This record gives sequence, C-alpha cells and structure tokens, in this order.
Amino acid sequence: MRVHVIQTGRLVGNKTVFRAESQSAVFRRREPYEFPVYSYILEHPEGLIAIDTGLAKEWQLGPLLGRLFPSVVEIEGEIGPQMRAKGLDPKDVRHVVITHLDPDHVSGAGHFQHAEIWVHRREHEFASTLAGRFRQRPRRFWPTGFDPRLYDLDDEAYGPFPKSKALTDSGDVRLVPIGGHTPGQVGAIVRTNGVALFFTADHMLRQDWFLEDYEAARITMVSRSTSAKLAAETTPRVHRFVEEVPAVLVPAHDAEAPARLAAMEPLKV
Repeated sequence: MRVHVIQTGRLVGNKTVFRAESQSAVFRRREPYEFPVYSYILEHPEGLIAIDTGLAKEWQLGPLLGRLFPSVVEIEGEIGPQMRAKGLDPKDVRHVVITHLDPDHVSGAGHFQHAEIWVHRREHEFASTLAGRFRQRPRRFWPTGFDPRLYDLDDEAYGPFPKSKALTDSGDVRLVPIGGHTPGQVGAIVRTNGVALFFTADHMLRQDWFLEDYEAARITMVSRSTSAKLAAETTPRVHRFVEEVPAVLVPAHDAEAPARLAAMEPLKV
C-alpha cells in the first residue's frame, strides 16, 4: 500500500509549553519551535483514504494565545492541488479520517466533496462546548457546508486499545481512541506488508520526544492539552502496541516521519 505525504504548511509554537507538564510554562521564557503540517493519502485497494486534510487558510493568533497554540509560518499549498500535482484526484478519495478537529487537521476538508468524512462523535461534541470553541474555533475554520459522518467506536478491542472501528471492508485500516490532546482524538492503524503504520495525529509531536517522555513517565502538554487522564491512558497503550507489533509511528508534525514511512522500518523498543 503506497502512502503519499502532503505537507500543507508549517507552524511555529512554543517548545517550552510543548515539553512542559503544566500550563504554568506559558509564563516561562518562550522557545520557538517550527514544525510541518502533514496529511497522508493511502492508495488502498478499496479507494483512496485521506488521513487529515491540513491547512486551507491562515490561522493567526494574537500574542497571548500564540504562546499556547501554534501559528502559521507558511501555507505551502492546499491538499487538493497538491494531490493533483502527484497524479491523484481528490474525487477518487473514498474516506477522509479527521483525527481531531483542530484547524490544521480539518480546514482542508472542503477539497473532498465526494468522500465520506469520518469524525468521532465524542470529538464533534467536544467542539461544541465552551472549551472546544475556545480551542478549535470550529465555525471559523471548518469548510462551508461541513457535514461529516459522526461515528462511535465499537466495543471491539484492538491490541491494547479497548475500542476500535474498522474503516475498510477488509479490516486492515482501523481507528482507535488516543484521547488526551483532545477528548475524541483517534489514531489510524494500517496493516500492510507485515507492518503496522500507526498514524498518531497529535498525541506526540515527534517520535523521539514520545519515547523520552515515556521513559521519564512524563505526560507533556502536547499529549494532555485537554485531558491529563486520557493522555495517561493513551501513552502506555501506544507504547504497548509498538512493543507487541512491528510498527512505524507516523505523527502529523514529525519532520522525520516521511523518511520512516519510506524505509518502512519498525520502531524498536
């Protein structure tokens, strides 16, 4: 199964906050950290599958919120035109998985008018709360006419994850709960050629940071943006999965992820 990496832009955030365990880090010295915004297109036998849709418009915040949330450095091209440049037609996308409703994951969804757009019901409900509106500002960043298919995860364990949902008829693409960054965030696990590609969205910014945090028993602000309890449940499950299954971790903002995908080299823990 071929995977195409689409980079729709770059963001800059505060590494001091990303690596901290509490919001008090916002009052410490700011350390800018720039990172890519990736979406992934799977060439699956049942049709193309998009995992997140990237940036479609500028997302600029004031100086106060900018200390907590990333801001756009550059928009490099929306996902639709970038797909066509690679010989892929957005009309051929069958499924779009929105891992969570932050703007850099959902605002490009308007390019997929013919696809079924999947959003976890718990994530959609959170976006309607006061906390969700403050964090995600959905009415500003969701595409016009955004009407996703809301779903609940099934009571079917998948490895260490207590629930899951098969996205494909063959069952080789499954969605699992990885809450913490947002309450309803999901990850996508794709089985191909004896390896599991684990698209971990924003539960981690970088694979090496995730491993460092796990060894140090840290739950950083990246993982626990909205729920420390959920993040504390998710992190050991992710680690246990890569212990038990040959897996490639594919976060949404890790600059090393494309090279790991190209090599298809499982993480050794």
